Amino acid sequence: MVTQWLHQAPLQSAHPFLAETGTWVSAKPLAQMGTSMAFAVSVKANTEQRTNLSATLSSKLDQEKELAEATQRATKAREGPRSINSGLKQRLDTPLIDVPCFRQHYVWSNSTNKHLSPAALYTESAPPLPSPPSHLLQDQKIQVSLLAMKDHIKVETPFNVNKLESMLTDHPNQPFVQSVMTGLREGFWPLNDGEWKVELKEVIDNYSTDEGDLDTICNFRDKGRSAGHWSDELSDSELLPGMKMSPMFVVWQNGKAHVVTDHSGSGINDGIPKSKAKVPYDDMHPFGQSLHDAHTDNPSHCIITFKSDVASAFLNLPAHPLWQLRQVVIVEGKLYIVRCLVFGNCASPCCWCTVSGLLCWLAIRKLSIFSLHVYMDDFFSWNFDHVSWEALSTSTSSAALILGSNPVPFQR
Repeated sequence: MVTQWLHQAPLQSAHPFLAETGTWVSAKPLAQMGTSMAFAVSVKANTEQRTNLSATLSSKLDQEKELAEATQRATKAREGPRSINSGLKQRLDTPLIDVPCFRQHYVWSNSTNKHLSPAALYTESAPPLPSPPSHLLQDQKIQVSLLAMKDHIKVETPFNVNKLESMLTDHPNQPFVQSVMTGLREGFWPLNDGEWKVELKEVIDNYSTDEGDLDTICNFRDKGRSAGHWSDELSDSELLPGMKMSPMFVVWQNGKAHVVTDHSGSGINDGIPKSKAKVPYDDMHPFGQSLHDAHTDNPSHCIITFKSDVASAFLNLPAHPLWQLRQVVIVEGKLYIVRCLVFGNCASPCCWCTVSGLLCWLAIRKLSIFSLHVYMDDFFSWNFDHVSWEALSTSTSSAALILGSNPVPFQR
């Protein structure tokens, strides 16, 4: 009777009955309801089977994924961290107090982090060094000049480039590394835009007129020629297309003479964007933090600082053959070509610091000398006072230099 009533009654009439029985279904015949229930049971069975199958597949995928991740971690562990910042213990430093302006940020806080050389870290994100502009390489007149000067233009460096390159294979910034290796092999291009103008009037005479300064320039020339940094004298006093002459002068500092080739006075530096020639130096801010941390960790030890100065750093870097045409100088009325980067070009510090930064990176990465810093051609660090100078120089700057080069001259 109930089935017949439900089958014949309107939907509204079913509401009280369903409310009283505590059941709510759609107003369909119970026969259809039974069919729906059977369908639901079938769906449930199929769903359970599919769920079990999915769970099994998911479990297998999870296992394969976990195995792949474990293999990847093992591979990375064998290779070691690529960045010198990787794998170091990291913790937030204690908050800095407000530093008075007159302190110039020379205030440090306690820290468990290893404060590494900013110059070394910069090599991991630095852009590659530029190559000579294509229009200069394709200029027929300049090519004729290069051919005429082939006996005077050479690209040489004391660095063992192959060894240095092999030790930098795990450096994370390979485009930068390869650009520096190209500079050592083919000569550095000092960031010049290549817009060379034909000069109607060249600067001929050097600024120095004092006899002591002139003797210094002559001695500088003689050392340069014997070391291969300078060419022999040119047979022709006339400059060929693309060639440029710059005056020289002497700066005395603490009784030591520095010969400067004035690329500003000759206008050569005008073609080098100042923004591109900026260099990140390691100053006393990061090194002071390193000293502070060392003293905090070893309060009973006496700590000493020391440095090694690379002798004539720029002269260890060859100039690109095109750029050597721009480095003509005159001494005692005779013309010479300077084959290396010179003190007086605003891009020379930038080019040198790409090399010194990589050497510092190697010392940190390969020798774990985390306290090593570099400022231009000065490698400096700290150690305990009972360590001898020979041990200090071997374990820090000279070791970093020998890692990637034949022994480059350096001074204590």
